[in-house]
Formats: sequence, C-alpha cells, structure tokens
Amino acid sequence: MTAPSAARPDPAGESDGPLRTAALDVVDIDFGVGIMPGVEFDYGRLRSPERDRSPYGGGGFSIELPAVLDLLELVADGQVDPRQAREALREAAEKIYLPFTVMQFDGDEQLTARCVQDQDSCPVCEHRRDWFEALLDENDSRWGRYIQPEAYPFIAGAGTVHTLACSVTRRVMPDQYERPSGDDYRRELRRYAHSVDATSGRSPLDHDSSYPRWKAMTGAETRAWMEANTGPKGGRSYKLCQHCGPTP
Repeated sequence: MTAPSAARPDPAGESDGPLRTAALDVVDIDFGVGIMPGVEFDYGRLRSPERDRSPYGGGGFSIELPAVLDLLELVADGQVDPRQAREALREAAEKIYLPFTVMQFDGDEQLTARCVQDQDSCPVCEHRRDWFEALLDENDSRWGRYIQPEAYPFIAGAGTVHTLACSVTRRVMPDQYERPSGDDYRRELRRYAHSVDATSGRSPLDHDSSYPRWKAMTGAETRAWMEANTGPKGGRSYKLCQHCGPTP
C-alpha cells in the first residue's frame, strides 16, 4: 500500500491542526494481486458502540462505501482472499495512524504496553523520535562544551552564572556522559516519548541528572547572556555565584 497523501482540509469544518478531531485522507490499497486506488478514509466521525475498539485496531476509522462494495465484489469473484482484504484494510489504518495523530485517542497504558511488546512499531516513539533526537543533539553539544573548560569557562543555570570549576556546577553536571545507544536508547526514547508533553517547548532532559543540563559558554557568550537577562532599567534577572565569583 502506498503512503497516504497529506491530510486534506476537513469538509465539515473541524480543525485540521495537530489535534484534529476529524480527518480525511486518500490511500491506495494494495491487495498483493492488484491496487484499489484513491480510497477515502476518515477518522473521528463514526464510532459504533457495538464495535468499540482502540484506534490502532481500527476504532474510529471510516471508509467510503463504494470502496467496500468494490472490495466485496473482488472477494466474491475470488480475485482477493478475505484474509488479504482484512489485512490490507488494517494496514491502511496503520499507515494513516501517525499522520492523523490518532494516538492521542488511545489510552496511555495501552500505548505503553504496545510499545513494550513491540517498540519498533510503536506509534508514539515513531512520532516523537525526531523530537528526542534533537534533545540528544543539544545534550551532545552541551557535553562537548563542558569538557573544554579553557574554551568555555563559564556556565549558567537556574538564573546564576558559575565557573565550570564551581562546586555547584559539578553537583549539577554529570561526571560522565555518552549519548544513549542500543538498548539504552530504546529505553530512554520510550521513557520520554510516553511520559512528556513534547509540545511544551522545554527539554525534559534538563531535569535528568544523567544528562548535561547546563550549557557552558565563552566569555563573550556569557556577557551577551547577561545583557539579554538585564532589563532596560538595569534590573538583572540573574545572579553571579558567590562561591566561585565568575568574571566573564
């Protein structure tokens, strides 16, 4: 089955934003022996209490009736095996599960349990992988700066400027850091993808002591940071650490 096209504007007027309540898309369904092109799928308009299933199991999805009739005709003529038809429809629903952000309508416990069972097909991890990768990229950069105290002698965190040798800095920053990989990466991706609001604009890793939470800076960068955190009347929204006495 080909990948779905971009979701089209909802003809009924519902929002087509990231948390849409109804969505429409067109997919080509591949039965192995042929393709049924341009089948319209919908999500969020119909849900029968007699067949209430999770979205990942097809709950909430709708398909145009002419396509169903054509499919039944193919089955009746023996051109398509019933099991092929069933799996093709399931695959179609899975393919548009992510573009429609349907996972928001699945329960958190159900999504996490599915991830533990088969993380490679987890819609939450897949949807938030790029977001998590960007967080790791930022932490790699922070660590790269932190281990070069001659080039980046100052660091700011919690509204205070410190030197890298400051005891406060050493308590906050990890002794060692390595970007997670393999099983560690999978564990961390699941941990944050399933427990954090990825739209908050804040990095959840900033609250994890195993990651470099503060960014080391050059003297010039520190002075620019101090200026940016000084109001028009000279009021400062930062402090200089009294323990290490930084002089950027």
